[in-house]
Amino acid sequence: MERWKEIVRIPAPALVPTYGPLTGMRVLMTGSIVAAPFAASMLAEYGAEVIHVERPNVGDPYREQAPVIKRGDRRVSAGWVQEARNKLSLTLEINLRIPECKEIFLSLIKNCDVWVENMVWTEKLGITEE
Repeated sequence: MERWKEIVRIPAPALVPTYGPLTGMRVLMTGSIVAAPFAASMLAEYGAEVIHVERPNVGDPYREQAPVIKRGDRRVSAGWVQEARNKLSLTLEINLRIPECKEIFLSLIKNCDVWVENMVWTEKLGITEE
């Protein structure tokens, strides 16, 4: 974790809102399906920089939730389209048994002001309030 101690917080200026009462706040979102995406989208609407973490090769299960919007061969959830707006996105396997994944995940939490999660998996991840 040594290499992550001195991370400089630089927002992505073209992608992050520069207005609103939450400007300068960084939010990490690992939750899915309705509650977490909705809460994080509201924070983004008020100016927070929201980073959405999705699993590799799977993505966010909310992308497939009905009702879906079809365009040609492509399908995407109408709810996901609505709640994914104004967010930065990255892919990370949140398996804290893998040292590299744990290091990256904990550094993300350390450099964010808020963590939005559905709280279903925190015990399985070995994450406590501390």
